[in-house]
Amino acid sequence: MGRPVCSVIPESLASGQVVLSLGSIGNWVYTNLGHQECYSAIPGAVLEGVCAELSTILDANEGLADFHRTRRKEFSSACLTFA
Repeated sequence: MGRPVCSVIPESLASGQVVLSLGSIGNWVYTNLGHQECYSAIPGAVLEGVCAELSTILDANEGLADFHRTRRKEFSSACLTFA
């Protein structure tokens, strides 16, 4: 979603979907929103489903974190072998 940032709310209500906005330069200046942050609008009718999906994603990420940390160490070791 582009500018203006406040349009995420009516867009979300009209579409019935989650809407994201990365903001704009004016918004960043006035709110100190970081470039790594965004706004989201979630209609109440889909909030329960969004929360359920987030729970699933968080559980999966937690389970995959150790796998990827181990894999990163293996890659680092392999790169040192070829250096």
